[in-house]
Amino acid sequence: MKIIKINEKIEIQNYKYRNTTTKCLKWLEYNPKKGYRQWSQKMDPFTQKWLKPKKTTFFNDGVTRLFVGDDNISYRYLSMRFWDFEKDHDNFFGFLSKYYDSFTPEELRGITNFILSCYRVNMYTVVVYSGLDKAVSLRYHKATIQYLTDILALDSIPNFFKNFKFDYGYKIHFPKNFNPFKLKNYGG
Repeated sequence: MKIIKINEKIEIQNYKYRNTTTKCLKWLEYNPKKGYRQWSQKMDPFTQKWLKPKKTTFFNDGVTRLFVGDDNISYRYLSMRFWDFEKDHDNFFGFLSKYYDSFTPEELRGITNFILSCYRVNMYTVVVYSGLDKAVSLRYHKATIQYLTDILALDSIPNFFKNFKFDYGYKIHFPKNFNPFKLKNYGG
């Protein structure tokens, strides 16, 4: 299977349409503010004219790629959702690293912003809900936040996903009686 880049149209042969087969164009659109949208356009098998293109609504909850088989008959969409990031960082970063060349600069910038936001939210959450000292949390996250901020300042985003680890190693600083499910008592 080969990967199809954003806004690159691929023609699928022998696409089922009503009681016959026809040709179909498939492609992905990306908008930095809205996310991804799938498009398809079928050819009327009787008139041999292209029908009106159909589109889905935008979805902005992950990264998506379109693959087509070597036979130009089979195709599939492969997605890695942002909630997968929370479950399995290695697969998420492996997906980004493996298909790095297929991402546009806008996509890479959006993904990097997402990872940076995760780090910041994670740092804030640990401080608020666990009572961990803010200086300890900042000391642990400062280098990674600076690294991601420096990457965003570059003109083009390098493939840093291959060796990047989203590490929860700050847990070693927790006190022995640490309970992450018990809210800190703020008085009252």
